[in-house]
Amino acid sequence: MDGPGGPRTVENPLFHPDPSPWQASAACAGLSPAVVFARRAKEAAPALRACASCPVRSECEAAVAPAESYFDGVCAGRLWRNGRPADARRVAKALAPAGSVRRG
Repeated sequence: MDGPGGPRTVENPLFHPDPSPWQASAACAGLSPAVVFARRAKEAAPALRACASCPVRSECEAAVAPAESYFDGVCAGRLWRNGRPADARRVAKALAPAGSVRRG
């Protein structure tokens, strides 16, 4: 929605120009925003893998508040769509190494 000064922008706490100490320690800090804010598990896989060993997952979730902000992307080790965690089975399938998914 446009405001009086033009288009309204929303700041993302993960990509602030002057990161707080926890943001600088985030495992995803060097990843492309396209990966961190991906809506599909396959595209978000690098961010999800980074989150698995991230030391600031709880700080990330507290700052982003994905369930309260209709967040899309990876936060605190989970993929979110419109503020809801994505289907865990699809995420696990996207993270599985090639050839390890059994088909029945």
